[in-house]
Amino acid sequence: DPILVAGATLASRLPWLLFALLSGALVDRMDRKRVMVITNVLRTVGIMLMAVGIAADQTYLWVIYLVAFGLGLSETFFDTSAEAFTPQLVDTEQLPSANARLQGLEFVAGSLAGADDPATAGSPTF
Repeated sequence: DPILVAGATLASRLPWLLFALLSGALVDRMDRKRVMVITNVLRTVGIMLMAVGIAADQTYLWVIYLVAFGLGLSETFFDTSAEAFTPQLVDTEQLPSANARLQGLEFVAGSLAGADDPATAGSPTF
């Protein structure tokens, strides 16, 4: 049902509306590298649990929505951390080029190689 698929997309994008400002404020006060590692571990666990549920034929629609929401929430923290971490990795004069490469990589990965979240495949992150 297209409406149910749209619900998964909504669940994955809703954290950007609800938590983007909060996650940005929190990331400013946290170790960005640690935030990126933790969010990737949480995303991996969520996807693995979903895969186990699908393999066991025990996945319900609310579980898909919950995992999609969790992936979206993790994405708000990871993407914010990655953007804020870039100035620590490159010199000031190289920052525009590094930011452009990071944005280009996110666009290409999301458009051609597939997004982190299948519900947002093809939508670039700017």
